[in-house]
Formats: sequence, C-alpha cells, structure tokens
Amino acid sequence: MIYHIEKDVPLQVMGDDLRLKQVISNLLSNAMKFTFKGEIFIGLQLQHSGPGNQHIIRFSVKDTGIGIPADKMGRLFKSFSQVDSSTTRKFGGTGLGLAISEKLVKLMGGDFTVESEVGKGSSFSFTISTSAPATVVQTYIQYDMVKQAGKKVLVVDDNLTNRTILRGQLDQWNLYPVMAESGEQALDILATSGGIDLVLSDMEMPGMDGLQLGQILKEKYPKLPVI
Repeated sequence: MIYHIEKDVPLQVMGDDLRLKQVISNLLSNAMKFTFKGEIFIGLQLQHSGPGNQHIIRFSVKDTGIGIPADKMGRLFKSFSQVDSSTTRKFGGTGLGLAISEKLVKLMGGDFTVESEVGKGSSFSFTISTSAPATVVQTYIQYDMVKQAGKKVLVVDDNLTNRTILRGQLDQWNLYPVMAESGEQALDILATSGGIDLVLSDMEMPGMDGLQLGQILKEKYPKLPVI
C-alpha cells in the first residue's frame, strides 16, 4: 500500500473526520478485498482553492485488482447491490458500502467518480468541500534541507509508483534524484556516473534484493551512505 499527499494540500481542514474516515475505510476495504497482486495507492490533491480559505480536496484510491466490467458499473452505488451474485458468494458483503459512501460524500459537498478495467484494476475518487483554519498547528517535524541542496540521491525500486513519489519528494527538497528500477541497474549507474551522495533502496525486489545490493555497495563503495 502506497500513499502520497500533494504538497499544496492544506495541513489541516475543518470537517467531519468520522464520516471521512468511514468513506476512505470502505474504499480501502474494497481495494484490499479485490486486489491479489500489485498495489493499492491512496492519493490526496488540492483540486481548487477559493476565497476565505475554501478548498476542494480530491481523495483517490487506486488498485491493480480484478476490475469491474463496464456494463456492471451502474450497480456500484445501488443499495444491497454488488457487481454480480458470485461476488457476494466469494467475497461476502452487503452491497451497502459504496451506496452509503456516495451519500456521505454528497453531504460533504463533493462527488464520486469511478474508472475501472477488467483485469487491470479500479480507481475510486471523491471530493469534499472544506475550509482551512486561519491558524495551523504544526504536527510534524520540518527538516532544514538547505545544506543538502543539489546532492545526488540514487533511488532503487522496482515499483514505478514508489519511484515517482520519491522523485517528487526529493525534487521538493532540491535534491537531484537518479532512478534505478533494479539492483543491477543501480550498480551500472554507480560504475558509469560519478557524484552519487546517497543510495535509497527498496528491500524487496526481484533478482537482486536490497540486502544483496547493500552488501555489494558496502564492499565496493564503503564510504557511500545506503538507506
């Protein structure tokens, strides 16, 4: 499971957190139920800002699950309805989750959209209309990255979504990301490109995993920091 919050999303907003959690939990529950391999992605982005700190925020839950046939999409938001009867027999459920979620989203001033393709997965997204408080209480630690600006970070991860998110975060810190999708490619980059200041590696990768890569890097580049 992967999540990403765009940097322009307000740190704090006012609204019904209980109902918002209910909608997100339902979408995540469905994604986990119908996804047997691949990934589940949760994203937040600021769709619109207006006067008086008014905002429209979009929440997205995307999976690489079984997908939904186009001719069954109309059943999704009907109470006590599922895609077909075999879904109920195999996965259980009452068919109320999405119907209730859609009503809650409308009460929060938003809308629901669904995109899906059989065998490739589904994307459920919804918006809420909310406002940000005039004074924001900082709830996280901010790091001073000024002295690190311009340093090269080699990111090693076989997952494209992870690489995309990490690239965005490193760009935000004014670091220079270099991307590799395997341990073997990372070693090639290090052998042909100089100036790498840090290696940030995933642990579980096909072929050479992060532990094996780390051992090789420790032998070949003992002064190179590896995370």
